[in-house]
Amino acid sequence: ALCAKREVCTSQVEQKLYLWGVDKQLYRPILEILYTKRYVDDRRYAEAFVRDKSRFDKWGWRKIRQHLMAKRIPLDIVNDVVQEVVEADIPNSVLKELARKSETTKHKNDYDLKMKLVAYGVRKGYDFDKVQEAVENVLKNRM
Repeated sequence: ALCAKREVCTSQVEQKLYLWGVDKQLYRPILEILYTKRYVDDRRYAEAFVRDKSRFDKWGWRKIRQHLMAKRIPLDIVNDVVQEVVEADIPNSVLKELARKSETTKHKNDYDLKMKLVAYGVRKGYDFDKVQEAVENVLKNRM
């Protein structure tokens, strides 16, 4: 039932098996069955994770990459799926996200707004250079 409701990765299955008190020697055979029946697929999980976090939560590639690595997704899979997002629409999304944020951010002056937007963009996981460029565009368009 766990694998049928949503995409799950290997580490999530291992965590559930641990919580259920399953003997560690049984992890590998259980996972093999789940792999062969395609209930668990780390690449499919990573693609869904990247798509959801970039589209709905507006995360940058750095934050997405960090979270996938925390879930112990293999590095080659992480790099492949994150590269697709970087090429797709990161420049567009960082500008839109910072423009939206600039309208709701309280600030004393332009410098204060700039620092808050840069901090917000970096926290979201975008490249510092892209964030700075987007902040300059947002400030230019506000005038």
